[in-house]
Amino acid sequence: MLQSDKCLILIKALPHRSSNYFETVCCAGIGEDGKWRRQYPVPFRILADSQLFGRWDWISYDFVEPRYDRRVESQKVLPESIKVLSKATTKTKFKNIQRVIRSSVAEAAAKGESLTLVRPSTVEFLWRRKRAPQILSETLKHKALADQSSFLTRMQNR
Repeated sequence: MLQSDKCLILIKALPHRSSNYFETVCCAGIGEDGKWRRQYPVPFRILADSQLFGRWDWISYDFVEPRYDRRVESQKVLPESIKVLSKATTKTKFKNIQRVIRSSVAEAAAKGESLTLVRPSTVEFLWRRKRAPQILSETLKHKALADQSSFLTRMQNR
């Protein structure tokens, strides 16, 4: 059954290849009711310019319940229906984030949520010095990744 929704976008995951859409992105945000939403599939690189959204954008879209994903937050988005509505204000960002913060992953799981933000009670930072061979190895890996096509770059030939 076709439904409509509005969502404040918080997250766009890394894309993965799709046989139907070239590549798709999973997005997540908070609905007007203060609950998590997971939108998929979003063929971000082939959306019309007017449909391109970013973090903290309010969007509207049509969706159906996914056939194989039973997580309560998941929605199978009809990409052609995506509309960017507005950018969230600082006050709106704070209000909405507060609604989905949990004290632990266990609290989220008890509520049936597969997405959550956890506010840690303590923060501890640890570090260790890297040796030169490790730094060189990581530098080469990063260079190889940087030389690949970026998922943030739009397709030139649509």
